[in-house]
Amino acid sequence: MAVHIIDAKGLKCPWPALLAGRMARGIKGGGLIILETDDAAAGIDIRHLCHERGLILQEETADGRVRTFSLEVPPQQSGKP
Repeated sequence: MAVHIIDAKGLKCPWPALLAGRMARGIKGGGLIILETDDAAAGIDIRHLCHERGLILQEETADGRVRTFSLEVPPQQSGKP
């Protein structure tokens, strides 16, 4: 499974989720997106993105102000608009 990392620190809502959604559309055959952000509101947008796109939120962690989201892009969802 390919791992794709997005450093969205310094970007505010809705940019972290938009970047993750754009990357998910380009992943073929499934993969994992690691999204790092310091936007406190990102969790809401990420959950909505997962629900709308069929992504799986595997893990959410926080280290100080930085939150890290691990999003699985299932093979059947890869490339979905």
